[in-house]
Amino acid sequence: MAKKHHCRWRSAATKLQADLADKDAQLAAITARLNQIEHKLGLANKQIIGPKSERMPTPEEEAKKREGGAGPRGGNVNPKKRKENAEAMAKLATTIVPHPVPESERRCPHCGDDVKPIGKGDKSVEYEWVPGHIERRVHVVEVGRCPCKLHYARGPAPERVQEGCTYGPAFLAKLAVDKCGDATPIYRIEKQMRRAGTRSREVR
Repeated sequence: MAKKHHCRWRSAATKLQADLADKDAQLAAITARLNQIEHKLGLANKQIIGPKSERMPTPEEEAKKREGGAGPRGGNVNPKKRKENAEAMAKLATTIVPHPVPESERRCPHCGDDVKPIGKGDKSVEYEWVPGHIERRVHVVEVGRCPCKLHYARGPAPERVQEGCTYGPAFLAKLAVDKCGDATPIYRIEKQMRRAGTRSREVR
């Protein structure tokens, strides 16, 4: 076995290894300190700009929280409130918006006959804000087929702000202006819409 020799290169390598170990220890200490500072900064940001409640919880909400139960989203568990909401919804002004089959699709390319309506069409409800009041619009999309049953056609689907949304653009624009432009709290907007006959909890 060759004996270890001592020369200036070995001494230099040993010194470099010691310096490297010292630097690694310093880097580990700095990293731990940085993580600690980032944690404290995150807590400070959460306290300063974190989400805050806009209003105090109502007694009903506190009672539900104590009991450990929550009612279904968008509705009331109180039968009286549910009945009042249903009556208010029934009083809303209703407009029927037909969506007939386009003329270019009414004639069957196979037999040449016009399509016949199937049932009363597909219905969907949309709530829209008309200056001064809320209006319920019932969209009726015509669906039909020809006597030979080889050609089916339907009217154009109603335009929506977003798929599945039951509120019109003017309604959502009013909600945004009331909340952001006029700084009206959400619970006050809910009361206004409830008086107008809208199930306002669905737009929260």
